[in-house]
Amino acid sequence: MKNLMSITVCILVSILQLTASNIPSASPLNVFQNEKVIILNPSSEYIQADNFSIKNAFGEVVFNQELNKYNNAVKFNLAKLPSGIYSITVSGENFVEMHEATITEETLNLNYTQAYYRPSVKELDEKVIVEADLVDEEITISIYDEAGNLVYDFSDQKFGKFKRAFNLEQLKTGQYNVIVSTDYFVETSIITL
Repeated sequence: MKNLMSITVCILVSILQLTASNIPSASPLNVFQNEKVIILNPSSEYIQADNFSIKNAFGEVVFNQELNKYNNAVKFNLAKLPSGIYSITVSGENFVEMHEATITEETLNLNYTQAYYRPSVKELDEKVIVEADLVDEEITISIYDEAGNLVYDFSDQKFGKFKRAFNLEQLKTGQYNVIVSTDYFVETSIITL
């Protein structure tokens, strides 16, 4: 019985560790409210940021900076921006993170954060597996044959983890173009049967 308990505990710990490793890391932004400073840590284990931008309440870009993988931490002093509501976007190849920020004469506050992640497409034994973390987004999956004919189409509005396998074994031998699109990303993959 003791062995059974210890095996069960080991399995549970392994599952929790596996699940935790798939969770995106925390925001790459550190905010110093009273100084009106944001420090961006563009590289982490899960996220590689390559752009930082700020838009005012009218949607006008007031600041934009391309980042490279060699940036350790980039400091942005927002003290000279007038009081108001701003949209701060940090993006990379596999994610877009949006923050709503309020700047007053005294402080900088991040009020709201939303993150969007690129879906993944994998091929396994004549199956296409699509996975995504969605935030009330529409996901569309279209599969085309070599001649450009649509052979499969799927669309749904989803929130949370999405995983779906598409069995392609009934299709003729050849190449198929799989296009997965969400509100912020389009992922394309060529599958050969």
